[in-house]
Amino acid sequence: MNDLMKYFDESISKEMKMIKYGSLIALKHSATGKYLSSCDINYQTGVKNQLIYAGNANIDSNALWIISHPIKQKDEPLVYGGLFYLEHYKLNKHIFPDSDHNGPSGKYAQVYCSGKINTYALFYCISAAKTKDDNSLYVNTNDKINLKSRKQKYILRSHESTFDIDYEQFQEVVGHQDRINGYDEV
Repeated sequence: MNDLMKYFDESISKEMKMIKYGSLIALKHSATGKYLSSCDINYQTGVKNQLIYAGNANIDSNALWIISHPIKQKDEPLVYGGLFYLEHYKLNKHIFPDSDHNGPSGKYAQVYCSGKINTYALFYCISAAKTKDDNSLYVNTNDKINLKSRKQKYILRSHESTFDIDYEQFQEVVGHQDRINGYDEV
């Protein structure tokens, strides 16, 4: 009976840690401790849509995202390699990497938020295997992951480059197709 109770407790614990479609999440950049964020400010260059940046080291409403998909059922667990949209909680817009425009630093693809939705906004998680403590197929809270766009194969990255808009400074988030490194983990 004790073994059965232990198994039940472990099962419930694992279920609670799973990220699911419809989950409200915050993505913390491993290298800087800052959260993936967006706000109601547009880039002044490139596509001129709402900017994506590495925000505060504390969670605020600019750093909240919903894992969504038009076909997947809410509360269905997100698996590694499973496709999803990152929808900004406050703005109801989705993250897009843009292969036609570079970010403010000029080196990598601009990443922005837009109200439109199509397959260019689909992402999937790649496990940062060295941090995974089991062989779970499911993405769990506190897993170290990399986010990759489905169509263009861009990995989201933040680095030390900053840019200013209206005298406010933002830390850049871009899409790249280089080798994955520590600046890519969330």
